Amino acid sequence: MAQEDVDLAPFEPEELEALPIFPLPRVVLLPGGVLPLHVFEPRYRAMVSDCLSHGPRAIAMAMLAPGWERDYEGRPPTRTIAGAGRIVAHRRNPDGTYDLVLHGVTRVRLDERSDLDRPYRVASATAIDDEDDRDEDALRRALEPVLAIASSLSALEKRGLVPPPQLVGTPSSVADRIADRWIHEANARQEILETTSVPRRIALVGDALVTLLARLATPSGSGAAN
Repeated sequence: MAQEDVDLAPFEPEELEALPIFPLPRVVLLPGGVLPLHVFEPRYRAMVSDCLSHGPRAIAMAMLAPGWERDYEGRPPTRTIAGAGRIVAHRRNPDGTYDLVLHGVTRVRLDERSDLDRPYRVASATAIDDEDDRDEDALRRALEPVLAIASSLSALEKRGLVPPPQLVGTPSSVADRIADRWIHEANARQEILETTSVPRRIALVGDALVTLLARLATPSGSGAAN
């Protein structure tokens, strides 16, 4: 798979004016997360081809809203808050499908556009900033017990030798990476994605990890937080 030399800095406003949307059920891309994708539908193969040929190499992963099954081949409803990321690796397969790796960059609010003649969906997106409602020292103190649980999970996990996330950065980014690593249930991930209050997000992640730690600590425990 070809690795990309991609700038993972925040999106410029012009990059968000016509952001391709990849709507999927039960898939949520968190900032700092890494998402492998196999792209096989013709409309989304066209999307990837456009991203790779004349960029920006950015895609918004929008989780499909309830009721999507009735109109999947058309324009089923999606959640308006999505994770936007950049393609950091790709491979075009002999059958025309693509394998991609997306790296999450930011939360975005989607305003879908209908004025562009493309086979896939496109939105005018607005980057969503965290609420600045507590100083960083207080946030780091709130994060300490979550980091302790994450350390315990790393020691207890039985699903293989997967390294813990890099716990370096702002409290917001660390909370997102911990969530991406251990919280797999789509609705829980979407709630974390939509939570702009960093203290509230840290609390959500901590609660989910406490549940997972209790499960893994039992003799029959397994799985990820859901």
